[in-house]
Amino acid sequence: MLRAYYYIYYKLFKWRKKQHGNDMPHFYAFLFMIYLQFSNFAVIYFILTIFDVVSSEVIFDRFEFIGFAFGYFALNYLFLVYRGRHKKFVSRFEKESCPQNSRRDFWFNVYILISVITFIGIFVYALLTIKFR
Repeated sequence: MLRAYYYIYYKLFKWRKKQHGNDMPHFYAFLFMIYLQFSNFAVIYFILTIFDVVSSEVIFDRFEFIGFAFGYFALNYLFLVYRGRHKKFVSRFEKESCPQNSRRDFWFNVYILISVITFIGIFVYALLTIKFR
């Protein structure tokens, strides 16, 4: 599971480096990973509220939310960017053979596609079901 996590980061890193050169691709890949994880958590939350597993009126204290978000951000930073950790697994994935990369590329594209489509779908569903005053 952690290998898949690192591979997603690697693909985002390569994409950013290809698009914009050496303009901090490791940090932008890290930010996009945070966005993907947030969208996945949001989709899971909204699906659970649709089936009434979780209350839709969850109230967070502002400081609890900020503390949780900062901790989550810091944990991901430590796993991916801190002290150049990204260089280790970027170099490991660059050495893999073409069939391995093409198989992983397929699953990476499926993951990105499903993540984006479900996030947009849940967002549209929420807009259609919310009653505005």
